[in-house]
Amino acid sequence: MSRESMMALMGDLSEALGIEGLALEEDHCRLQAQGEVLTLDLDYVEEGELVVLSCPLGPVAAERREAVMAAFLSANCFWQGTGGRTLSLDAVGEGLLQAQVPLAGLDFPAFYKALEGFAASGEQWIERLRDLNQGAAEPAEAAEAAPPSDAGMIRG
Repeated sequence: MSRESMMALMGDLSEALGIEGLALEEDHCRLQAQGEVLTLDLDYVEEGELVVLSCPLGPVAAERREAVMAAFLSANCFWQGTGGRTLSLDAVGEGLLQAQVPLAGLDFPAFYKALEGFAASGEQWIERLRDLNQGAAEPAEAAEAAPPSDAGMIRG
């Protein structure tokens, strides 16, 4: 997918979200949900013809770090608790949800569906991290409560 095609997707996204002039700035775009804690970062990688989606989940409490990381690792195992996305800890100690969206042959409805699925997963993990930071036990049915593995996924 060319840069022009990516810019066209961003134009369609701008129109769909009602955000005038939404565009990539130096291959990056940040979306902030109105009145919500959800932030989505889109990074266009021209060489790989993909968009890397990132959602900051919030800080991981130092005293709960081991339990949070165990929950992240469990959810990452075969992506069972992330719907195909990846959980990690960034350099400043914040939880991060990420995904790659291949752009080859991608149309806008599929791109929008991928963003919606990613945003839903981000909202879920922001809430779960909040609970984990407060010492809530990881529920045994957490993997069952995760979004389906094909939610927002693009299949070839």
